[in-house]
Amino acid sequence: MRKNNFLFAASIIAMAYAPFVNAAKAIDLSQQSAAILQTFAAPAVTSLATKNLPQLKQTSTEVDQNQTAHIRVQEMFAGYPVWGADAVVHVPHATHMTTLKNLPVKNANTTMNGIIYQDLAADLASAPNYIFTSAQADKALQQAAQLFQEKSGNKHAMRDAHTELMIFVDQKNKAHWAFRVSATVQSSDEAMPIKPTYILDAVSFEVYDQWNEVLSLERVLGGGYGGNFNTGRLSYDGLKNNMPKLNMFRLNKACFLQNDTVTVRNAMKRNLVIQFSCQTPVVVHDNEYWDESIEAVAGAYSPANDALYVGKIVSEMYQNWYGAPVLVLKGKPMMLNMRVHALDEEGKVMENAYWDGKQMSFGDGGKEMYPLVSLGIAAHEISHGYTQQHSGLTGNDKSQPAGLNESFSDMAAQAAEYYASGKNNWQIGPEVFKVKGQALRYMDQPTKDCVPGAPKNECSIDNVKDYTAKLDAHYSCGVFNKAFYLLSTSKDWTTKKAFDVMVLANKAYWTKTSTFQQAACGVMSATKALHYDAAATKAALNGVGLDC
Repeated sequence: MRKNNFLFAASIIAMAYAPFVNAAKAIDLSQQSAAILQTFAAPAVTSLATKNLPQLKQTSTEVDQNQTAHIRVQEMFAGYPVWGADAVVHVPHATHMTTLKNLPVKNANTTMNGIIYQDLAADLASAPNYIFTSAQADKALQQAAQLFQEKSGNKHAMRDAHTELMIFVDQKNKAHWAFRVSATVQSSDEAMPIKPTYILDAVSFEVYDQWNEVLSLERVLGGGYGGNFNTGRLSYDGLKNNMPKLNMFRLNKACFLQNDTVTVRNAMKRNLVIQFSCQTPVVVHDNEYWDESIEAVAGAYSPANDALYVGKIVSEMYQNWYGAPVLVLKGKPMMLNMRVHALDEEGKVMENAYWDGKQMSFGDGGKEMYPLVSLGIAAHEISHGYTQQHSGLTGNDKSQPAGLNESFSDMAAQAAEYYASGKNNWQIGPEVFKVKGQALRYMDQPTKDCVPGAPKNECSIDNVKDYTAKLDAHYSCGVFNKAFYLLSTSKDWTTKKAFDVMVLANKAYWTKTSTFQQAACGVMSATKALHYDAAATKAALNGVGLDC
């Protein structure tokens, strides 16, 4: 909003308020009676001077089920809004016809909340006339654009720019004429547009505040197809016998495969958040925004939809079972970034999935496998992050700590399966194999992956006595995989109880270089700390040659 007809305002304000010297005074309305609102009532007789008195502008009135009217007001000064000076007046036994003008100010039951300011004029009287011109507003916009580009490195042009002159009261209660400048920037590096917003001094362009404001963002339910030729086509629409609906964001009639915990990105398109046009909900899919088979590839109906779903399940499992996010960043829950269509180091289609310390990447498969987006594989990769942020198990890929790291992620895969369905198949990744009945690993019988004629160092083991320094971690993990299976299926135990033990061991008892034997002692300590049956844990560990 620009006002160009106010060139003489500063002199008027100066004449009207010459005697005042105090800085702005903040008034907390929750500590005042409604009578104070009369201070801001429009005078019966107006003049050039009285037009510049602070006034309250009624912006809306809502009446709740208890017949209490909630009147929202905005403080204005000389026709311009005072930033942060908005309040709500609560009037019992009222109607939509209740206004500030007919407000029963003597009613003791009328309450208020919000901040308004008195004595603004002394700080504002000396403003130069040019701040009320469109030319100064344009300069403020140019300054905001320059500040944004310098800080973000984003050189894309601002669009839908809006510049508004207002009054800003700083932390020292000094009032300033200021511009609020906002615009939209659609970057090729960001799938969702951003809305940088600045409050700049109207004279010096000093930055009083700044933030990113996207007001039209909605949280909506959407869905589409998922699964592959092995599992069959899945429908994420919440209908009977189908998969649940998917939580996602909607902005400007586009739905993004992103929510508060999971973001799905396309690794082949500069890691952009995957989106689709969503004009209106689809009735036949229970009135959700439907993306059909977005990003369908290589025998999978939509790895992107699957990634959004499985990320949510793994995040929920850790949060609901252990009261904490699975991953954190700088003390806050970390967004689970799920990259589909990931390529290998040579830029070729990848028949693999991995965690790189910041995000999960899922390949599109190849001769043996469909795209590797399944619940078990996602839980496996995300849980590598959990281990990294807790015990930090590390070492070369043939070390026992590396084998333990792989095993914990396999345990998480089974835990997620149990969380989602209440049962286990004790296999890792069977859903993505093109040959039914085949899997990456078998936790109930780790040695089952050993094909006839294969060298010993390409077969999983299920007892610590068979470990050698030539064995890759994806094979040595069979030791703790089998122990986990034995513990989960023990009398009065469940997959969740067994995972409780392993999570606590990872968090509190394992170290970066824990051997299988040291890890077993950590598992026993965790069992006792949880007051679970230590005899069952001891028996499971003995079953793979470990004893603490």
